[in-house]
Amino acid sequence: MAMSTTYDYGGAVAGSGVWKEDVMDDIINVSPKETPLWSTLAKVPCRQILHTWPHESDAAAADNAQVEGVTYTYTTDTAPTLLTNWTQIIMATLQVSKSSQAGEYYGMSSLYNHRLAIKQRKAANDTEYALWNGTGNSGSGSGTARRMKGVVTWITTNLATSGSDRYLSANQAVLDSLLSDIWTNGASPMTWKLYCGGFQKIQLTQFTAQSLSKNIDAGKYKIVNNVEVYDGPMGMIEVVMCRYCPTDELTLLDQPRWRCAIYRPFEHTRAPAGIGSYEAGVIEGELTLECLAQELSGVVEDLEDGT
Repeated sequence: MAMSTTYDYGGAVAGSGVWKEDVMDDIINVSPKETPLWSTLAKVPCRQILHTWPHESDAAAADNAQVEGVTYTYTTDTAPTLLTNWTQIIMATLQVSKSSQAGEYYGMSSLYNHRLAIKQRKAANDTEYALWNGTGNSGSGSGTARRMKGVVTWITTNLATSGSDRYLSANQAVLDSLLSDIWTNGASPMTWKLYCGGFQKIQLTQFTAQSLSKNIDAGKYKIVNNVEVYDGPMGMIEVVMCRYCPTDELTLLDQPRWRCAIYRPFEHTRAPAGIGSYEAGVIEGELTLECLAQELSGVVEDLEDGT
């Protein structure tokens, strides 16, 4: 006997008045959120828009043996030099109409608060970008914004260049030579960090010298091909992936020699009520980058970036 049915899964159409919409009550955000430099650098106060700090180095070690009864002689010491960096204003604004704010939405209890969280992440990402790529500008021209000097602009002493693109995987000796130069200048491998993009980290896994090994996880039958630490001739160095450092470079930072100087901490300010049929606000802060000794950091440049 034929079966008679009163339902048809295949015939259900959204908006037919029979089926309720199937919407996950969550919002998936795929934008990057990690800011390794901004999140880990020490924060210190800054009291002027032109931030200044002293810089000096000790005299090189030398043979020092004096005869008994020697007459003292005196030398004139060199005064510390002053380094400077301009503060940069970083801002993110948001505006939501009162009608939109009054509505109900999937995945959020308040449209304004949801967008506020997004703009806070944007301010953090923009800060990370500036710390790496800021070109430095006093903002003295009409309508010109002040810009901090970032890591890329600060490092000038230890640059391993080639003049043409090369693969990091075939140039481990270049990296080791750079590390040796930085150590000679006085840096300590105990506080070094290697920053790079995703492509360069893949290149690190392809080093063939003794510094890397591939392990087999017998329980899961897989080869572990990951590099969190570069264990080279100068010691063990943490490897940190960063989205905003130059993709064609590998940057070695003596981490304690870099600090964020905060002139105005990031704050969220809401616009006064009654100025329009909307709710608005701004996230704003002002800061700069302190480079205490760029001679103790370095960059391997001119790397193939996979593009």
